[in-house]
Amino acid sequence: MSVSFERSHDILIDAPPRAVFDYVTNPQSWPEWIKASHRIDSEDRPLTRGETFHETWRIRSGEVPMNWVVEACDSPKLWIVQAETAFMGPIVIQYTFGNTPSRTAAELEFQLNWYDSRPEFADLVAAARALAEEDPSDDRLGELASELIRRVGAFPDRSIISTYRQGPTLQELPDYIVACTIEEIVCDRDPSS
Repeated sequence: MSVSFERSHDILIDAPPRAVFDYVTNPQSWPEWIKASHRIDSEDRPLTRGETFHETWRIRSGEVPMNWVVEACDSPKLWIVQAETAFMGPIVIQYTFGNTPSRTAAELEFQLNWYDSRPEFADLVAAARALAEEDPSDDRLGELASELIRRVGAFPDRSIISTYRQGPTLQELPDYIVACTIEEIVCDRDPSS
């Protein structure tokens, strides 16, 4: 049985499309910005249609070899690569590039990245590990989830609330209101404390 899924991201970079295209389509740059990418065997330059390269992913269970083929290249607008894998079938990556209409659009696109939730995430992981049980029943799993929410709240609400209070902005207000509402209703906490 084969399963397919699609994952999509929009990232705005304040640079000319050609410079971004040349950086992203040079597989030698991948280990700098793709966490799983461990080792690349390719020319140190942007690759074009028909060219191949070898990548090694480092994951928890070990290393995974990937043999990529550049399927399409329309510089500086489009780049598509594909790798066949034994563990999940083909993987296709498509990068599209274009100009952003304005700097304001870029700032709005990144508005959800205004808080640092790393400390709250560490608390969440520690609490989850403390509550972990081997093979709990569905009822017990519900109880454990409720206890986790009681202990640490609804991630990343505390980060959103504290960051907003340190320097409120109009763009952050909707996230702040939602976070306070979730803390009050779901977690039964007073967000003003």
